[in-house]
Amino acid sequence: MTKSGGGELKTATLSSVAEANRAVIVATLREHGPMSRKELTERTGLSTATVNRLVGALRASRLVTETELGASTGGRPPQIIQFNAAAQSVLAFDIGAKRTTGAIVDLENRVLHREEWDNEPGGDGSMHVYERLLRFCGELSDRATAVGSPAGAIGVSVPGVVRDDTGMVEFAPALRWWSMPIGRLLAERIGLPVLAENNVNVLALAEHRHGAGRGVDDLAMIVRGAGVGAGLILGGRPHRGFRGGAGEIGYMLMEPSSLDRPWPGYGDLDLRLGLETTAPAHDDGGREAVTPARDGLVDQLALAVANLSVVVSPELVVLGGALGDRPEALATRVSERLVGRIPTPPRIVVSRMVDAGLIGAAEMAMEGIPTQA
Repeated sequence: MTKSGGGELKTATLSSVAEANRAVIVATLREHGPMSRKELTERTGLSTATVNRLVGALRASRLVTETELGASTGGRPPQIIQFNAAAQSVLAFDIGAKRTTGAIVDLENRVLHREEWDNEPGGDGSMHVYERLLRFCGELSDRATAVGSPAGAIGVSVPGVVRDDTGMVEFAPALRWWSMPIGRLLAERIGLPVLAENNVNVLALAEHRHGAGRGVDDLAMIVRGAGVGAGLILGGRPHRGFRGGAGEIGYMLMEPSSLDRPWPGYGDLDLRLGLETTAPAHDDGGREAVTPARDGLVDQLALAVANLSVVVSPELVVLGGALGDRPEALATRVSERLVGRIPTPPRIVVSRMVDAGLIGAAEMAMEGIPTQA
């Protein structure tokens, strides 16, 4: 995702330009499939000399292969360049308030191995959760190497605000993490690039690339869990805002009296919509059974969508998390509440992705894989 924490301009070095261009070639092959060097030049806009040089480097790192011959147009048949998804894998971790899911994912988003475990926070929570995560990182990294697809990077989805490219979690109330440098700590111990991000931003990325948001340049993902948060894709790119604070809609102030008190942990909208405070009933199977009308859910959610929409105007809003046993009905009722209330009401749908947190974390990690051997 975003690699800059302070918004300062940084001088591009020749090596950073080459790395960026290699990443463009890899992304093009992943998205469009095998092609000749000429086609790759046309797709990427890079010069023929640049493509030839960088393809050589990518072959050395096994991220691309040239094993097939294309159809001849009268001369020597062109070699076809193909993305090699088996060259490496990534480790993806989706940390929830109570459980963490970890997986080894290949470069075509196939899950090669998956595990889940309870967070079981200890006294202060923070180091206990981190130590279990560190242990599983090491175990999954060893497993990935053993199956011939060594991990090249780690993606971590966190239920909190991640400030910069060091993976500093400024606060994650559900984990009791405050100023927790999870990215730096894992990178130092495991020896791989680590990309950490807010969990709803990760879900928005997954929906944009593989779910309901495919083909949509401006979308918002709103997730109801312990609190409520939003992830934004604007202009086809993740939008994090100043110091990663975009989308923290749980801190929306919903009425004038909200200004009368501080919100050091959960925010005003969190306390109105989040499960930590609404104590939902359960059905016979032990699952949360939240009815759409319960505790003003429809109106509070409609207000959140409306307030977000008049600022960033997403074409699509994807709802996820604890939406009750009739989520589509909830989405319909929220849409109805917005008619005539805001200038450009978004289309509202319910997420149907499976393992979206893992998929998004894996996608994020793939952007961090070094493309040079």
